[in-house]
Amino acid sequence: MPEGSVWDSNRTTILSLLKQQSIDAIDLGIAKDNINHIFDKIKRGLTEADIIITTGGVSMGEKDLLKQIIQTDFDAKIHFGRTNLKPGKPTTFATCIFNNAKKFIFALPGI
Repeated sequence: MPEGSVWDSNRTTILSLLKQQSIDAIDLGIAKDNINHIFDKIKRGLTEADIIITTGGVSMGEKDLLKQIIQTDFDAKIHFGRTNLKPGKPTTFATCIFNNAKKFIFALPGI
């Protein structure tokens, strides 16, 4: 792994937990830190599933665009955007209506 890279351990863990519960999951892969790329991934997720779980992109950095995109482009209502718990403070939960169906978005912090 190149120096400065971040391990993607959340995805493996979450997919494994869902599989143990016999829950079908769709892995949309890693989104680039780019508004259009994140938008496309979220739109695909909302098209193919009722619940989206993301990791990363919800902290407070300049590349953390997820909240902005789900609010602005998908008219999502953020029910909470921070928790008083470490680790996990920037955990976000939102809902939106997409294609006439209620969708749930759980945005977890990265590693």
